[in-house]
Amino acid sequence: MGPESKYTGLSIQTSREDFGNVHRAVLRWRNLAKAGKKVWANAVDEPGDHRYSLVPDKLNPAHDNARQNALWGALMAGAWGIEWYFGYENEHSDLTCEDWRSRDKMWDQNRYALDFFVGNSIPYAEMEPMDNLTQNDDYILGKKDSEYVIYQKMGAKETTVLPELSGTYTIRWFNPRTGEFVGKEQKSTGTKGLTIPTPKTEADRDWVVWIREN
Repeated sequence: MGPESKYTGLSIQTSREDFGNVHRAVLRWRNLAKAGKKVWANAVDEPGDHRYSLVPDKLNPAHDNARQNALWGALMAGAWGIEWYFGYENEHSDLTCEDWRSRDKMWDQNRYALDFFVGNSIPYAEMEPMDNLTQNDDYILGKKDSEYVIYQKMGAKETTVLPELSGTYTIRWFNPRTGEFVGKEQKSTGTKGLTIPTPKTEADRDWVVWIREN
């Protein structure tokens, strides 16, 4: 892993049925490589447990855990991609799948995430995980003093304060479940931290907050 290593990346596998350890696994290996003065391309390969992992749409059309913990958990930790695994005990399993439409609703959610970053020219490759910017249990990617993306997970929302930010920023809310921006752009100015309000609709669901310096 150190500077003498010829390795340039890592394939990360996890084992929880709810995909709950993806984010911290990517961060762990990213930070270990960085400590060894290496920049690694970390991919998430086969998230979830071996039995079920990404189940067919007809068993779970919303795919809340897969979207929240695996897809956005990986991206918000700086992973360069994620490969989905179907599990041994599903119909259209890892060993038997002949119909990729069996997970069609999840492919839409993957597309929404990619369109969000690429379609809005968000400088993903230049951003760093910054989860420690708030006391909330959010995922944060940022390009210091320029642009930030906050992924707010499902559950009760608290007012988010980014204490290190000052100045005027444009704020937009993106729905990762539908791939749509909600409401108009908001302007927020802070001198000793920037305050992000809670979502105006479906506040208990997951949301993406996009923040850009004016």
